[in-house]
Amino acid sequence: MINQKYSYKDFTHQKFKHCSVHEFDGDIVGSCFYQENTTGIPDYTDIFPEGITSNFVNSNMDNVMIPVTATLEYSSNRRITSSEEGDFIWP
Repeated sequence: MINQKYSYKDFTHQKFKHCSVHEFDGDIVGSCFYQENTTGIPDYTDIFPEGITSNFVNSNMDNVMIPVTATLEYSSNRRITSSEEGDFIWP
């Protein structure tokens, strides 16, 4: 079942810790949840409520901490940081 609320949308820089776990039920397809990291230290950002069981398909999950109860399918989940000059650095 495709999750219509969160599929095919851009959620760059947004956080969802306050949302209900059930909002994320099903497959979330083709969305971007990218989080900017300007600290210079590559790390993941925790943006989802604990216990979501989503399957993220073809989604950009770069710099996002994936809950252990969620899965990724054909999605990216890299740690990326940007320097002060705006260049991206891949560790």
